[in-house]
Amino acid sequence: MVLPENKQKTDKNRSYLESFQFAFEGIRFAFKQERNLRFHFFTLIIISLAGWFFSISRMEWLVLILTFALVILMEMANTIAEWTIDLITNHQYHIIAKYVKDVAAGAVLIATIFAVIIGAIIFIPKILEWL
Repeated sequence: MVLPENKQKTDKNRSYLESFQFAFEGIRFAFKQERNLRFHFFTLIIISLAGWFFSISRMEWLVLILTFALVILMEMANTIAEWTIDLITNHQYHIIAKYVKDVAAGAVLIATIFAVIIGAIIFIPKILEWL
């Protein structure tokens, strides 16, 4: 893993623009560092193309968008938990650190399972009708 240069910024952001810049920097960094986040984004694109192909309803789009957001946000929260635990423990094993990481990963898994169920509810009837 390659970390960006240390900017040593510790005070509050001076403007909304600066806040947005740091937020986008965080998203970009997480995307580069986390393989699972890239997988979820790739899946989001494929499912969006399927939604376009099957002309899903506005309500189905809303449900899919919320589902996408939930999975991506849980993956980013998992990343936050993992990195924070690694920082605190200096990459040394500790049983509580293991459990925190496991719970965070479990949250991503639960969100993903429900996303798959939602996708099945939306797309299986459309696929069967198309066949």
